[in-house]
Amino acid sequence: FIRLAIQKFCNAARRNSECCKNAARIHRFEHPITKKVIKTVSLTAPSGAANRAVGSLPSYKKMKNKNLNFNTIDFRVLHYQDFF
Repeated sequence: FIRLAIQKFCNAARRNSECCKNAARIHRFEHPITKKVIKTVSLTAPSGAANRAVGSLPSYKKMKNKNLNFNTIDFRVLHYQDFF
């Protein structure tokens, strides 16, 4: 029963998620009893696989073409500062 409730909650959360600037995902969860909306943000992890994923984003490529010294860390900092 608990597993089904968690799966239902996560599926609903996926439907309520939205992309934010191609680097962060914003999720909204509604508490089942209080109906309070909880907002969470998933940011790109600092890993080699994530660097490749960021490097393939059109927005990153556009910034990289404008400034050859621009890197994946700079890209992440631009997106993280909105949330910190």
